[in-house]
Amino acid sequence: MAVAISSGKLVIETSQNSKFENLQLLLTNHVQSYYLNKEVLSVEDDAVNYRFTLDLAQTLSAMVDDQQLDDVATKFTMMHQYTYTDETTGEVREYDRSLRIPVRREWQLANVERFWDAEHSHYLQPYVTKKNALAFLLDRELSLKHYVNYKVIRKIKVQEDRVAFEGFFDTLFFPLADCRMAIVERSGEKTYQRSFEYHSVETKYSRIYRYAYKIELTMAELSDYLKQLDQSNELSLDLFFIGHLAGTDAPLKFRIGNPRFITNYTMKGELALQDSARKQWLSLVPYFTIKGLNLSFTFNAYQQDAYAYFRAHQHHWRAVAKQAADRDIWIIGERSYKAQDNGFRFFKYLREQHPEVEAYYVIRRDSIERKNVEPLGNVIDFGSAEHFEKVIQAKYICGTHHPDFLYPIRSKSYEQHIHAKRIFLQHGVFGTKNIAPFYGKSVVNGFYTDLFITSSQKEKQIAVSDLGYDDKEVAVTGLARFDSLFKNDLPVKRQLLIIPTFQRGAIGSLTTKFLRRVSI
Repeated sequence: MAVAISSGKLVIETSQNSKFENLQLLLTNHVQSYYLNKEVLSVEDDAVNYRFTLDLAQTLSAMVDDQQLDDVATKFTMMHQYTYTDETTGEVREYDRSLRIPVRREWQLANVERFWDAEHSHYLQPYVTKKNALAFLLDRELSLKHYVNYKVIRKIKVQEDRVAFEGFFDTLFFPLADCRMAIVERSGEKTYQRSFEYHSVETKYSRIYRYAYKIELTMAELSDYLKQLDQSNELSLDLFFIGHLAGTDAPLKFRIGNPRFITNYTMKGELALQDSARKQWLSLVPYFTIKGLNLSFTFNAYQQDAYAYFRAHQHHWRAVAKQAADRDIWIIGERSYKAQDNGFRFFKYLREQHPEVEAYYVIRRDSIERKNVEPLGNVIDFGSAEHFEKVIQAKYICGTHHPDFLYPIRSKSYEQHIHAKRIFLQHGVFGTKNIAPFYGKSVVNGFYTDLFITSSQKEKQIAVSDLGYDDKEVAVTGLARFDSLFKNDLPVKRQLLIIPTFQRGAIGSLTTKFLRRVSI
Protein backbone atom coordinates (compact mmCIF):
# COMPACT_ATOMS: atom_id res chain seq x y z
CA MET A 1 0.00 0.00 0.00
CA ALA A 2 1.15 3.55 -0.75
CA VAL A 3 -0.56 6.72 0.52
CA ALA A 4 0.35 10.25 -0.60
CA ILE A 5 -1.11 13.72 -1.02
CA SER A 6 -0.09 15.37 -4.27
CA SER A 7 -1.43 18.42 -6.18
CA GLY A 8 -4.50 18.65 -3.96
CA LYS A 9 -5.41 15.00 -4.33
CA LEU A 10 -5.26 12.07 -1.96
CA VAL A 11 -3.75 9.12 -3.82
CA ILE A 12 -3.92 5.57 -2.48
CA GLU A 13 -2.42 2.64 -4.36
CA THR A 14 -3.39 -0.75 -3.02
CA SER A 15 -4.01 -4.32 -4.13
CA GLN A 16 -6.79 -6.79 -3.41
CA ASN A 17 -6.90 -10.57 -3.53
CA SER A 18 -8.73 -11.60 -6.69
CA LYS A 19 -11.16 -13.69 -4.59
CA PHE A 20 -12.73 -10.39 -3.46
CA GLU A 21 -14.70 -8.08 -5.74
CA ASN A 22 -16.20 -4.58 -6.02
CA LEU A 23 -13.58 -2.80 -3.93
CA GLN A 24 -14.54 0.78 -3.06
CA LEU A 25 -12.81 3.31 -0.79
CA LEU A 26 -14.73 6.05 0.98
CA LEU A 27 -14.01 8.74 3.56
CA THR A 28 -16.82 8.85 6.11
CA ASN A 29 -17.87 10.00 9.57
CA HIS A 30 -21.01 7.82 9.32
CA VAL A 31 -23.06 10.95 8.50
CA GLN A 32 -21.30 12.13 5.36
CA SER A 33 -19.48 9.83 2.93
CA TYR A 34 -17.15 10.66 0.04
CA TYR A 35 -16.22 7.91 -2.42
CA LEU A 36 -12.80 7.88 -4.07
CA ASN A 37 -12.35 7.52 -7.84
CA LYS A 38 -11.07 4.05 -8.76
CA GLU A 39 -8.62 3.07 -11.49
CA VAL A 40 -7.38 -0.46 -12.24
CA LEU A 41 -3.59 -0.41 -12.68
CA SER A 42 -2.96 -4.08 -13.40
CA VAL A 43 -4.44 -7.53 -13.02
CA GLU A 44 -2.34 -10.44 -11.80
CA ASP A 45 -3.12 -14.13 -11.24
CA ASP A 46 -4.10 -13.71 -7.60
CA ALA A 47 -4.52 -9.94 -7.15
CA VAL A 48 -5.78 -6.72 -8.71
CA ASN A 49 -3.83 -3.48 -8.27
CA TYR A 50 -5.78 -0.22 -7.92
CA ARG A 51 -5.22 3.51 -7.68
CA PHE A 52 -7.82 5.54 -5.76
CA THR A 53 -7.94 9.36 -5.80
CA LEU A 54 -9.95 11.98 -3.92
CA ASP A 55 -10.11 15.69 -4.77
CA LEU A 56 -9.48 17.28 -1.37
CA ALA A 57 -10.66 20.77 -2.35
CA GLN A 58 -14.08 19.52 -3.41
CA THR A 59 -14.33 17.22 -0.41
CA LEU A 60 -13.36 19.93 2.09
CA SER A 61 -15.90 22.35 0.57
CA ALA A 62 -18.67 19.75 0.90
CA MET A 63 -17.75 19.01 4.51
CA VAL A 64 -17.77 22.68 5.51
CA ASP A 65 -21.21 23.21 3.93
CA ASP A 66 -22.67 20.94 6.60
CA GLN A 67 -23.03 23.21 9.67
CA GLN A 68 -24.21 20.44 12.01
CA LEU A 69 -20.80 18.92 12.69
CA ASP A 70 -19.81 18.26 16.30
CA ASP A 71 -16.45 17.10 17.66
CA VAL A 72 -17.19 13.47 16.86
CA ALA A 73 -18.43 14.20 13.34
CA THR A 74 -15.25 16.11 12.47
CA LYS A 75 -13.28 12.86 12.41
CA PHE A 76 -13.44 11.08 9.06
CA THR A 77 -12.11 7.54 8.64
CA MET A 78 -11.07 5.90 5.38
CA MET A 79 -13.16 2.76 4.86
CA HIS A 80 -13.00 0.02 2.24
CA GLN A 81 -16.03 -1.89 1.04
CA TYR A 82 -15.90 -5.12 -0.95
CA THR A 83 -17.81 -8.34 -1.56
CA TYR A 84 -16.94 -12.03 -1.46
CA THR A 85 -18.88 -14.76 -3.25
CA ASP A 86 -18.89 -18.21 -1.65
CA GLU A 87 -18.09 -20.64 -4.46
CA THR A 88 -20.04 -23.46 -2.80
CA THR A 89 -23.27 -21.70 -1.87
CA GLY A 90 -23.16 -18.70 -4.17
CA GLU A 91 -23.80 -16.46 -1.16
CA VAL A 92 -22.51 -12.89 -1.58
CA ARG A 93 -21.08 -11.36 1.60
CA GLU A 94 -20.49 -7.63 1.99
CA TYR A 95 -17.62 -6.18 4.05
CA ASP A 96 -17.22 -2.64 5.35
CA ARG A 97 -13.99 -2.05 7.29
CA SER A 98 -11.55 0.74 8.07
CA LEU A 99 -8.54 0.93 5.78
CA ARG A 100 -5.53 -0.02 7.87
CA ILE A 101 -1.83 0.32 7.16
CA PRO A 102 -0.53 -3.26 6.73
CA VAL A 103 2.14 -3.59 9.41
CA ARG A 104 3.46 -6.93 8.12
CA ARG A 105 3.66 -5.93 4.45
CA GLU A 106 5.38 -3.19 2.53
CA TRP A 107 3.78 0.26 2.65
CA GLN A 108 4.64 3.87 2.03
CA LEU A 109 3.39 7.12 3.53
CA ALA A 110 4.44 10.33 1.78
CA ASN A 111 3.37 13.99 2.02
CA VAL A 112 0.68 13.16 4.56
CA GLU A 113 0.25 16.86 5.21
CA ARG A 114 -2.48 19.32 6.19
CA PHE A 115 -4.63 20.52 3.28
CA TRP A 116 -6.11 24.05 3.35
CA ASP A 117 -8.94 25.52 1.26
CA ALA A 118 -8.29 28.49 -1.05
CA GLU A 119 -9.25 31.05 1.63
CA HIS A 120 -7.01 29.36 4.21
CA SER A 121 -9.95 29.23 6.63
CA HIS A 122 -10.63 25.46 6.79
CA TYR A 123 -8.35 22.46 6.64
CA LEU A 124 -8.16 18.67 6.65
CA GLN A 125 -5.50 17.05 8.85
CA PRO A 126 -4.59 13.54 7.62
CA TYR A 127 -3.15 11.08 10.12
CA VAL A 128 -2.83 7.41 10.99
CA THR A 129 -4.69 6.26 14.11
CA LYS A 130 -3.10 4.21 16.87
CA LYS A 131 -4.87 1.19 15.34
CA ASN A 132 -3.23 1.78 11.93
CA ALA A 133 -6.32 3.26 10.25
CA LEU A 134 -6.07 6.18 7.83
CA ALA A 135 -8.20 9.13 9.00
CA PHE A 136 -8.73 12.90 8.65
CA LEU A 137 -9.67 15.65 11.10
CA LEU A 138 -11.73 18.62 9.91
CA ASP A 139 -10.47 21.91 11.43
CA ARG A 140 -9.01 20.05 14.42
CA GLU A 141 -5.42 19.81 15.60
CA LEU A 142 -3.76 16.45 15.98
CA SER A 143 -2.30 15.75 19.41
CA LEU A 144 1.38 16.72 19.52
CA LYS A 145 2.25 13.33 21.02
CA HIS A 146 0.00 11.27 18.75
CA TYR A 147 2.85 9.48 16.97
CA VAL A 148 4.78 8.67 20.15
CA ASN A 149 4.58 4.98 20.95
CA TYR A 150 6.83 4.50 23.98
CA LYS A 151 9.54 6.28 25.97
CA VAL A 152 11.83 5.39 28.86
CA ILE A 153 14.66 6.91 30.89
CA ARG A 154 17.18 4.16 31.59
CA LYS A 155 19.79 6.07 33.60
CA ILE A 156 20.15 9.43 35.31
CA LYS A 157 23.08 10.88 37.24
CA VAL A 158 22.85 14.14 39.18
CA GLN A 159 25.91 16.16 40.20
CA GLU A 160 26.16 19.69 41.54
CA ASP A 161 27.15 21.19 38.20
CA ARG A 162 25.39 18.85 35.77
CA VAL A 163 22.79 16.16 35.14
CA ALA A 164 23.17 13.36 32.58
CA PHE A 165 20.41 10.99 31.49
CA GLU A 166 19.82 8.49 28.71
CA GLY A 167 17.01 6.39 27.33
CA PHE A 168 15.00 5.84 24.16
CA PHE A 169 11.65 6.68 22.57
CA ASP A 170 9.60 5.25 19.70
CA THR A 171 7.69 7.01 16.93
CA LEU A 172 4.85 5.36 15.02
CA PHE A 173 4.59 5.06 11.19
CA PHE A 174 6.97 7.94 10.43
CA PRO A 175 10.72 8.27 11.16
CA LEU A 176 12.23 11.38 12.74
CA ALA A 177 13.19 14.25 10.45
CA ASP A 178 14.66 16.32 13.28
CA CYS A 179 14.40 16.60 17.06
CA ARG A 180 15.49 19.02 19.79
CA MET A 181 15.35 19.03 23.56
CA ALA A 182 13.45 21.85 25.30
CA ILE A 183 13.11 23.07 28.88
CA VAL A 184 9.78 24.86 29.29
CA GLU A 185 8.73 27.01 32.22
CA ARG A 186 5.41 25.58 33.39
CA SER A 187 2.62 28.20 33.06
CA GLY A 188 5.23 30.64 31.79
CA GLU A 189 6.84 31.81 28.58
CA LYS A 190 10.55 31.15 29.03
CA THR A 191 11.95 28.24 26.99
CA TYR A 192 15.42 26.85 26.44
CA GLN A 193 16.14 24.62 23.42
CA ARG A 194 19.14 22.81 22.03
CA SER A 195 20.13 19.80 19.95
CA PHE A 196 21.11 16.50 21.54
CA GLU A 197 22.73 13.21 20.60
CA TYR A 198 20.43 10.46 19.33
CA HIS A 199 20.57 7.55 16.86
CA SER A 200 18.14 5.02 15.43
CA VAL A 201 17.88 1.50 16.85
CA GLU A 202 16.50 -1.41 14.88
CA THR A 203 13.26 -3.03 16.10
CA LYS A 204 11.32 -6.05 14.87
CA TYR A 205 8.21 -3.94 14.16
CA SER A 206 7.92 -2.35 10.73
CA ARG A 207 5.71 0.52 11.92
CA ILE A 208 7.93 1.54 14.90
CA TYR A 209 11.06 3.70 14.76
CA ARG A 210 13.21 3.64 17.90
CA TYR A 211 15.74 6.31 18.90
CA ALA A 212 18.29 6.07 21.71
CA TYR A 213 19.48 9.32 23.24
CA LYS A 214 22.05 10.72 25.68
CA ILE A 215 21.76 14.21 27.15
CA GLU A 216 23.99 16.14 29.52
CA LEU A 217 22.91 19.51 30.88
CA THR A 218 25.32 21.72 32.81
CA MET A 219 24.51 24.64 35.07
CA ALA A 220 27.05 26.75 33.18
CA GLU A 221 25.12 26.09 29.97
CA LEU A 222 21.77 26.94 31.61
CA SER A 223 23.04 29.97 33.52
CA ASP A 224 21.72 32.70 31.20
CA TYR A 225 18.33 30.97 30.89
CA LEU A 226 17.90 30.53 34.65
CA LYS A 227 18.81 34.15 35.37
CA GLN A 228 15.84 35.27 33.23
CA LEU A 229 13.29 33.32 35.27
CA ASP A 230 10.87 34.83 37.75
CA GLN A 231 12.19 34.41 41.30
CA SER A 232 9.01 35.45 43.12
CA ASN A 233 7.76 31.86 43.20
CA GLU A 234 9.08 28.32 43.14
CA LEU A 235 8.98 27.28 39.48
CA SER A 236 8.58 23.94 37.74
CA LEU A 237 10.58 23.45 34.54
CA ASP A 238 9.40 20.63 32.28
CA LEU A 239 11.56 18.76 29.76
CA PHE A 240 10.31 17.99 26.26
CA PHE A 241 11.39 16.51 22.97
CA ILE A 242 10.25 18.72 20.07
CA GLY A 243 10.59 17.75 16.43
CA HIS A 244 9.15 16.77 13.08
CA LEU A 245 8.56 13.47 11.32
CA ALA A 246 9.51 12.59 7.77
CA GLY A 247 6.51 12.09 5.49
CA THR A 248 4.04 14.23 7.45
CA ASP A 249 3.82 17.82 8.65
CA ALA A 250 2.28 16.83 11.99
CA PRO A 251 4.50 18.38 14.69
CA LEU A 252 5.93 16.31 17.53
CA LYS A 253 6.15 17.40 21.17
CA PHE A 254 6.17 15.14 24.20
CA ARG A 255 7.51 15.03 27.75
CA ILE A 256 10.79 13.32 28.57
CA GLY A 257 10.12 10.69 31.20
CA ASN A 258 8.96 7.22 32.22
CA PRO A 259 12.01 6.09 34.23
CA ARG A 260 12.81 2.48 35.00
CA PHE A 261 11.83 1.64 38.59
CA ILE A 262 15.40 1.60 39.87
CA THR A 263 16.12 4.92 38.09
CA ASN A 264 13.14 6.55 39.76
CA TYR A 265 13.94 5.05 43.14
CA THR A 266 17.61 6.01 43.25
CA MET A 267 17.53 9.48 41.68
CA LYS A 268 18.61 12.16 44.12
CA GLY A 269 20.69 15.29 44.23
CA GLU A 270 20.62 18.94 43.30
CA LEU A 271 22.25 21.18 40.73
CA ALA A 272 23.51 24.55 41.96
CA LEU A 273 25.23 27.59 40.49
CA GLN A 274 26.51 30.69 42.26
CA ASP A 275 25.38 34.01 40.80
CA SER A 276 27.97 36.33 42.32
CA ALA A 277 26.54 39.45 40.69
CA ARG A 278 23.24 39.04 42.55
CA LYS A 279 24.79 37.44 45.63
CA GLN A 280 22.62 34.35 45.34
CA TRP A 281 22.58 30.69 44.34
CA LEU A 282 20.44 29.19 41.59
CA SER A 283 19.15 25.70 42.35
CA LEU A 284 17.61 22.97 40.21
CA VAL A 285 16.24 19.81 41.83
CA PRO A 286 15.24 17.10 39.29
CA TYR A 287 12.14 15.03 40.03
CA PHE A 288 9.63 12.78 38.29
CA THR A 289 6.05 14.06 38.26
CA ILE A 290 3.40 12.21 40.22
CA LYS A 291 0.88 11.48 37.50
CA GLY A 292 2.98 10.98 34.35
CA LEU A 293 6.44 10.20 35.79
CA ASN A 294 7.86 12.90 33.53
CA LEU A 295 11.21 14.55 34.22
CA SER A 296 11.02 18.10 35.60
CA PHE A 297 13.12 20.51 37.64
CA THR A 298 12.12 22.58 40.65
CA PHE A 299 13.82 25.97 40.36
CA ASN A 300 14.60 28.27 43.29
CA ALA A 301 16.97 31.16 43.89
CA TYR A 302 18.48 31.52 47.39
CA GLN A 303 20.21 34.44 49.03
CA GLN A 304 23.90 33.75 49.57
CA ASP A 305 23.69 33.61 53.37
CA ALA A 306 20.73 31.20 53.35
CA TYR A 307 22.38 28.83 50.91
CA ALA A 308 25.64 29.03 52.86
CA TYR A 309 23.72 27.88 55.95
CA PHE A 310 22.23 24.99 53.95
CA ARG A 311 25.61 23.86 52.64
CA ALA A 312 27.29 24.21 56.02
CA HIS A 313 24.70 22.00 57.74
CA GLN A 314 23.82 19.49 55.01
CA HIS A 315 25.74 16.76 56.87
CA HIS A 316 24.73 17.92 60.34
CA TRP A 317 20.92 18.19 60.30
CA ARG A 318 20.60 15.83 63.25
CA ALA A 319 22.46 18.32 65.44
CA VAL A 320 20.19 21.13 64.17
CA ALA A 321 17.11 19.10 65.13
CA LYS A 322 18.50 18.41 68.63
CA GLN A 323 18.82 22.13 69.30
CA ALA A 324 15.00 22.35 69.41
CA ALA A 325 14.21 18.90 70.78
CA ASP A 326 12.24 20.36 73.70
CA ARG A 327 10.27 22.85 71.58
CA ASP A 328 6.89 22.26 69.91
CA ILE A 329 7.47 23.91 66.51
CA TRP A 330 4.67 24.00 63.92
CA ILE A 331 5.28 25.02 60.29
CA ILE A 332 2.16 26.23 58.46
CA GLY A 333 1.56 27.52 54.94
CA GLU A 334 0.09 27.19 51.50
CA ARG A 335 1.98 27.77 48.28
CA SER A 336 5.10 29.79 48.89
CA TYR A 337 3.47 33.06 47.79
CA LYS A 338 -0.02 32.49 49.28
CA ALA A 339 -1.76 33.44 52.54
CA GLN A 340 -5.50 33.33 51.95
CA ASP A 341 -6.74 29.77 52.38
CA ASN A 342 -6.89 27.10 55.07
CA GLY A 343 -3.23 27.58 55.95
CA PHE A 344 -3.69 31.26 56.71
CA ARG A 345 -6.94 30.70 58.64
CA PHE A 346 -5.45 27.89 60.72
CA PHE A 347 -2.34 29.96 61.49
CA LYS A 348 -4.50 32.94 62.47
CA TYR A 349 -6.52 30.72 64.82
CA LEU A 350 -3.38 29.34 66.48
CA ARG A 351 -1.78 32.75 66.96
CA GLU A 352 -4.94 34.31 68.39
CA GLN A 353 -6.39 31.41 70.37
CA HIS A 354 -3.30 29.30 71.20
CA PRO A 355 -0.27 31.63 71.43
CA GLU A 356 1.48 28.97 73.53
CA VAL A 357 1.98 26.95 70.30
CA GLU A 358 5.23 27.92 68.57
CA ALA A 359 3.67 28.23 65.12
CA TYR A 360 5.41 29.79 62.10
CA TYR A 361 3.99 30.75 58.70
CA VAL A 362 6.18 30.28 55.61
CA ILE A 363 5.80 32.79 52.78
CA ARG A 364 8.02 34.60 50.30
CA ARG A 365 9.40 37.96 51.32
CA ASP A 366 7.94 39.78 48.29
CA SER A 367 4.49 38.10 48.25
CA ILE A 368 1.58 40.57 48.05
CA GLU A 369 -0.35 38.34 50.47
CA ARG A 370 2.34 38.56 53.14
CA LYS A 371 0.43 41.49 54.63
CA ASN A 372 -2.28 39.03 55.75
CA VAL A 373 0.04 37.19 58.13
CA GLU A 374 2.67 39.73 59.15
CA PRO A 375 0.48 41.32 61.87
CA LEU A 376 0.27 37.87 63.50
CA GLY A 377 4.05 37.54 63.91
CA ASN A 378 6.26 34.45 63.52
CA VAL A 379 6.54 34.81 59.75
CA ILE A 380 9.44 32.98 58.06
CA ASP A 381 10.87 34.03 54.70
CA PHE A 382 10.67 31.16 52.23
CA GLY A 383 14.17 29.91 51.40
CA SER A 384 15.86 31.70 54.29
CA ALA A 385 18.38 30.18 56.70
CA GLU A 386 15.63 30.18 59.34
CA HIS A 387 13.39 28.26 56.94
CA PHE A 388 16.02 25.54 56.46
CA GLU A 389 16.48 25.33 60.22
CA LYS A 390 12.84 25.38 61.39
CA VAL A 391 11.60 22.72 58.95
CA ILE A 392 14.23 20.32 60.30
CA GLN A 393 13.21 21.18 63.89
CA ALA A 394 9.44 21.08 63.33
CA LYS A 395 7.15 18.63 65.12
CA TYR A 396 4.25 19.35 62.73
CA ILE A 397 4.05 20.59 59.13
CA CYS A 398 0.55 21.73 58.17
CA GLY A 399 -0.08 22.63 54.53
CA THR A 400 -2.82 22.96 51.96
CA HIS A 401 -0.88 21.03 49.28
CA HIS A 402 1.88 18.45 49.23
CA PRO A 403 4.07 18.94 52.30
CA ASP A 404 7.14 19.59 50.15
CA PHE A 405 5.55 22.90 49.07
CA LEU A 406 6.61 24.06 52.55
CA TYR A 407 10.15 22.71 52.33
CA PRO A 408 12.88 25.24 51.45
CA ILE A 409 14.33 22.75 48.97
CA ARG A 410 12.98 19.50 47.54
CA SER A 411 16.26 17.65 47.59
CA LYS A 412 15.88 14.08 48.88
CA SER A 413 19.07 14.44 50.89
CA TYR A 414 17.42 17.28 52.82
CA GLU A 415 13.92 15.77 53.02
CA GLN A 416 15.17 12.54 54.60
CA HIS A 417 16.09 14.54 57.73
CA ILE A 418 12.57 15.96 58.18
CA HIS A 419 10.75 14.04 60.93
CA ALA A 420 7.67 16.23 61.49
CA LYS A 421 4.13 14.86 61.44
CA ARG A 422 2.52 16.07 58.20
CA ILE A 423 -1.03 17.43 58.27
CA PHE A 424 -2.95 17.92 55.00
CA LEU A 425 -5.30 20.89 55.49
CA GLN A 426 -6.65 20.70 51.90
CA HIS A 427 -7.37 23.69 49.67
CA GLY A 428 -10.95 22.89 48.67
CA VAL A 429 -13.78 20.42 49.15
CA PHE A 430 -12.83 17.57 46.84
CA GLY A 431 -16.31 15.99 47.00
CA THR A 432 -16.49 13.43 44.19
CA LYS A 433 -13.53 14.72 42.15
CA ASN A 434 -10.93 12.09 41.34
CA ILE A 435 -7.90 13.26 43.31
CA ALA A 436 -6.39 9.77 43.73
CA PRO A 437 -3.60 10.40 41.16
CA PHE A 438 -2.41 13.35 43.28
CA TYR A 439 -3.40 12.63 46.89
CA GLY A 440 -3.84 8.86 47.02
CA LYS A 441 -1.79 7.07 49.65
CA SER A 442 -0.13 4.70 47.18
CA VAL A 443 0.82 7.30 44.55
CA VAL A 444 4.25 6.67 43.02
CA ASN A 445 6.63 9.51 43.98
CA GLY A 446 3.68 10.29 46.04
CA PHE A 447 1.80 12.26 48.53
CA TYR A 448 2.86 11.85 52.15
CA THR A 449 0.62 12.78 55.07
CA ASP A 450 0.03 11.55 58.60
CA LEU A 451 -3.37 13.21 58.99
CA PHE A 452 -5.83 14.03 56.19
CA ILE A 453 -8.32 16.78 57.14
CA THR A 454 -11.78 16.49 55.56
CA SER A 455 -14.91 18.63 55.55
CA SER A 456 -17.52 15.90 56.05
CA GLN A 457 -18.12 12.28 56.90
CA LYS A 458 -18.72 11.61 53.21
CA GLU A 459 -15.30 12.99 52.33
CA LYS A 460 -13.72 10.84 55.02
CA GLN A 461 -15.37 7.75 53.51
CA ILE A 462 -13.88 8.63 50.10
CA ALA A 463 -10.43 9.21 51.62
CA VAL A 464 -10.57 5.80 53.28
CA SER A 465 -12.23 3.72 50.56
CA ASP A 466 -10.85 5.38 47.40
CA LEU A 467 -7.61 7.04 48.47
CA GLY A 468 -6.36 4.18 50.66
CA TYR A 469 -6.02 5.90 54.05
CA ASP A 470 -6.64 4.18 57.38
CA ASP A 471 -9.56 5.42 59.46
CA LYS A 472 -7.23 6.90 62.08
CA GLU A 473 -5.36 8.87 59.38
CA VAL A 474 -8.45 10.90 58.40
CA ALA A 475 -10.16 13.53 60.57
CA VAL A 476 -13.52 15.25 60.02
CA THR A 477 -13.08 18.79 61.31
CA GLY A 478 -14.38 20.99 58.54
CA LEU A 479 -11.92 23.25 56.75
CA ALA A 480 -10.28 26.12 58.63
CA ARG A 481 -11.53 28.74 56.20
CA PHE A 482 -15.13 27.78 56.96
CA ASP A 483 -14.81 29.74 60.23
CA SER A 484 -14.77 33.01 58.30
CA LEU A 485 -17.04 31.99 55.44
CA PHE A 486 -20.24 33.49 56.80
CA LYS A 487 -18.94 36.67 58.34
CA ASN A 488 -21.06 39.72 57.57
CA ASP A 489 -18.45 41.22 55.27
CA LEU A 490 -20.53 41.19 52.08
CA PRO A 491 -23.86 42.93 51.40
CA VAL A 492 -26.78 40.64 50.58
CA LYS A 493 -28.17 41.46 47.16
CA ARG A 494 -30.74 40.02 44.78
CA GLN A 495 -28.18 38.52 42.42
CA LEU A 496 -26.58 35.33 41.15
CA LEU A 497 -22.97 34.60 42.05
CA ILE A 498 -20.95 32.54 39.59
CA ILE A 499 -17.55 31.19 40.68
CA PRO A 500 -15.54 29.58 37.84
CA THR A 501 -12.93 26.95 38.60
CA PHE A 502 -9.80 25.81 36.78
CA GLN A 503 -10.40 22.21 37.84
CA ARG A 504 -11.57 19.88 35.10
CA GLY A 505 -15.03 18.42 35.64
CA ALA A 506 -15.63 20.34 38.86
CA ILE A 507 -18.02 23.05 39.98
CA GLY A 508 -16.36 25.53 42.33
CA SER A 509 -16.57 23.84 45.70
CA LEU A 510 -17.66 26.96 47.55
CA THR A 511 -20.26 28.11 45.02
CA THR A 512 -23.22 26.53 46.79
CA LYS A 513 -22.11 27.83 50.17
CA PHE A 514 -21.82 31.39 48.85
CA LEU A 515 -25.16 31.18 47.05
CA ARG A 516 -26.85 30.59 50.38
CA ARG A 517 -25.83 34.10 51.31
CA VAL A 518 -27.73 35.85 48.52
CA SER A 519 -31.47 36.28 48.07
CA ILE A 520 -32.73 35.11 44.70
